[in-house]
Amino acid sequence: MNKTKSNLGGMPRWSEGPISPFSLMIDILVENWPGPKPRLRLGQKNYVSLVTLANLVSLYLW
Repeated sequence: MNKTKSNLGGMPRWSEGPISPFSLMIDILVENWPGPKPRLRLGQKNYVSLVTLANLVSLYLW
């Protein structure tokens, strides 16, 4: 798999290691997000991914 660029505007991935299922899931969520896609800077994407991941985990735990 090509892990140098993501599908979001050709920006480099925020994780340079092996593609984890979480980062792949976040990429899929961003790609399939209904409505306008938020324009994220590289530093913000990490934070937003953590918040989104925390929300998903809390949804599954409830």
